[in-house]
Amino acid sequence: MSGSISLLWSLVSGGLLAIVGGVIGLNSNPPLMYAGYPPAFFGLFAILGGTYSYLLSPQTMTPRGGEAIVFQTEPTQWVAGSKSVGGLALASIGVWGIAETSLPLAYPVCVSVVGVWFYTLGLTRLWRNSLTKYYVTTDRVVETYQLLSVTQKTMPQRQVQGIEKRKTLIERLLSVGHVRIESAGDTGTSRIIARNIRDPTQLVNAIRE
Repeated sequence: MSGSISLLWSLVSGGLLAIVGGVIGLNSNPPLMYAGYPPAFFGLFAILGGTYSYLLSPQTMTPRGGEAIVFQTEPTQWVAGSKSVGGLALASIGVWGIAETSLPLAYPVCVSVVGVWFYTLGLTRLWRNSLTKYYVTTDRVVETYQLLSVTQKTMPQRQVQGIEKRKTLIERLLSVGHVRIESAGDTGTSRIIARNIRDPTQLVNAIRE
């Protein structure tokens, strides 16, 4: 589900950016035409990145012999999506300002840069969320992340020493949260942070049971 949301937003926002960038570049004179290059570039980046992350969406983990999956969850896309939407809106205001305002160009350019930064930050988090899953089995806690290859971070249940639930201000507004799980072993302290999940209490209960 999260992969579909990530792909849809990547295609829609990336397509809009590419179109806006193309229109500005084709219908303006230098140096204004160069303002169309960044949105066109980021539009293409969003389309390719969203498609790539969707195609790589991880499959359900296969349990090891003798264990069973008792709980699984994945990050929601609300927090990352809010950052990306807000950043795109801010970048759009900045691009409009570059084309229309009589103020010095430094002001709308700064607004555009900040907007693009938030848009990119939210978009890449959307992609990462769609490639991440968390599992609790009868033996361990597992975080899986699949990009070029599948990466698993595993924590034996018997070594879990601390569990902490947290909610940032944005997470509280969006009714999500994250869980920090820590353990200590022969190799030192390890940590798994389940971010932006809809059911942090259920995850904590599954680990404690």
